[in-house]
Amino acid sequence: MIHTENDQTFLSYGELFSHCAGRCRGAERAIRSRLDKLDAPYSKAMELVADAEHRLATDLAGYAEKGPDNLVCTRVQYTLEESAPAEARSLADALQNVVRVNEQLAEVLSDQADKAALDTLRETLETIGREIEAVNRRISMIRVTARDV
Repeated sequence: MIHTENDQTFLSYGELFSHCAGRCRGAERAIRSRLDKLDAPYSKAMELVADAEHRLATDLAGYAEKGPDNLVCTRVQYTLEESAPAEARSLADALQNVVRVNEQLAEVLSDQADKAALDTLRETLETIGREIEAVNRRISMIRVTARDV
């Protein structure tokens, strides 16, 4: 296999989804690690946030492993962000990291959808992006509702 200077800037969508699933799992762990320090109603609300992020990570990992070949095997020019979200010192930081990770992922998918040549690939990326945005909306609603509890 020939390696070029730009070899590290190309990866498959499968690799991208797998990496993003890992970031979602990290964000989920940051929230779950703080659940036992919370009062019951707020703890339940934050558990819902962690569950939503877990489902997102599972879905992304599923796309990476079992998604259609025209999606997961397609290679794109993209450099993975090596920086992990800031260390969460509090639950508020952990929640902010969850939202930030999801926003970055939705932005990447939107950008890749705009660049996709095939309509089916574009539609799939847009669908996944909308799913991620829906998770963030759910998280926002849970956060707002939890403040009122």
